[in-house]
Amino acid sequence: MDLAGSIALKDGGWGSMPGYIRAFRRFWQISPFRIALVAFIAGVVPYCIALQFSSIGSIAYWMPVDGATICDQAAIAAKRCIAKEVGYAHALNWWPPLVLLFPFALFFAFDSVQNTQMVTRQMLADRMFAKTDWSGPVSDLTAITRKLWRTFFWIAVPLFLLICVVTAKDWWCVVHWPLMLETPLGDVVDTAREKLVPKGFFELLQASGCHDPGGQENDWSVSATFGRIDGLAPLAPRSVAPGWMLNYIFSAYNYVLLILWAGLLLAYFGFVLALAIIVYDINQGRHGFRLVLNLNSADTRNRQGFETLEAIFKPCVYVTILCFVMAFLMRIQNVYLRDTEFGTVYRFLFGDITAAMTKILDIDPSRLLGWFGDLLVALKKFFDFDQFSDPQSLLGAPAILVMLGLVTAALAHILRKAATDAQRRVISGLGSAQSAERVAAYYDLSVDEARERANTVETWPLSWPELNYAIRIMGLGLFCYVFYRVAFVWIGVVAFRSIQGRLSEKSRPTP
Repeated sequence: MDLAGSIALKDGGWGSMPGYIRAFRRFWQISPFRIALVAFIAGVVPYCIALQFSSIGSIAYWMPVDGATICDQAAIAAKRCIAKEVGYAHALNWWPPLVLLFPFALFFAFDSVQNTQMVTRQMLADRMFAKTDWSGPVSDLTAITRKLWRTFFWIAVPLFLLICVVTAKDWWCVVHWPLMLETPLGDVVDTAREKLVPKGFFELLQASGCHDPGGQENDWSVSATFGRIDGLAPLAPRSVAPGWMLNYIFSAYNYVLLILWAGLLLAYFGFVLALAIIVYDINQGRHGFRLVLNLNSADTRNRQGFETLEAIFKPCVYVTILCFVMAFLMRIQNVYLRDTEFGTVYRFLFGDITAAMTKILDIDPSRLLGWFGDLLVALKKFFDFDQFSDPQSLLGAPAILVMLGLVTAALAHILRKAATDAQRRVISGLGSAQSAERVAAYYDLSVDEARERANTVETWPLSWPELNYAIRIMGLGLFCYVFYRVAFVWIGVVAFRSIQGRLSEKSRPTP
């Protein structure tokens, strides 16, 4: 039963709310399993199509090692061009997020929102909302719940629309115009290959608002244009360009999924921010009551009632981690598309690392100096800052990471402050001769018992991750975003610790 139906609705209930907010609220009540299943099926469809039609799933083209080179037969024979594998099956920023990461992230996001009702009911039952004079608990949070959904709506909708506009603009410039002009745009503008482009092309491109030499890629989304202009991104042997209509519809479908799922996830962080605002307002006493401890809590970590909030914020941690992994994959793909050494994304990620590790296992003192020099060269490629030149790596994914970091940090600060202030409020009440008996009676405890329990509070509400570990994984995540080839280590460690934390929770005896 909904929270609004379990308490007295003095202000008319949800029926008095605007219809668009009621519809918005009903949408977020969809089963997390259902939304995850829909996202998974929708993401599997293009992956299956890509495997069925190799022309859209895998294609190779000749990429010049030197930007001024035109990949004609002579340049290819002289090995001044490499065969670059692209296509949807090689796009780490597309099929893994749509098939795996988005469904899981949406599940946790919807689960977090829906757990708010259960958490609020439990906090009401635990008498964690007390009147300012300690005369009794508050029993009606309808106005607060309504304000939460109004705030969530007005934060989430602009964020969702922003994602729609930005992603639609990306499709317009990366897919639509290259296909309409039958010209791949990546690494063409301001190079020697401009002379191969039809006359009037750049005027049309500039009029479209897409005249950005780094904004388009020779990726699966524009691969239908490969080979149509002699010398400009010619196809490698055994590669067939997909049909115009297949590429256009296929890419549009994927971009629609990206708009929907990315927009919903960003909107979810609007919910987290809205909840942080509400908790801050309650803690400041702006609603006529205060948030207090539950001194009768049986929590073994002494969180004194705030452990209830874990049902909301642990899924939030998982969503944040999954969003980082998606931003990391976006970074990897954009770096790979501009790399002029490796032909596949997998060799790009692991090829030189494997070579370096082989040399480490075969140390010969007579060749140590040469090995050290080779290692420095490998490390220079390993920590390559020049690859930040593309707009998505420079602006898009970092902006997402900064927003997730700010929301998470603000939430962590407000939650810890709320717990600290609740502890201070109880201790202050117990320290006053006028209110000590009233505060102890509120908890049905003696003054000494109440004071002893109030003096021992863990202010971090999560059992996993602990605060220091959460700070470390956020810092290491940003480090791995820069030094992208070590990020798989970060992902593996976090995944292992997540499973480990979950198993330790289940094995912990119930108090």
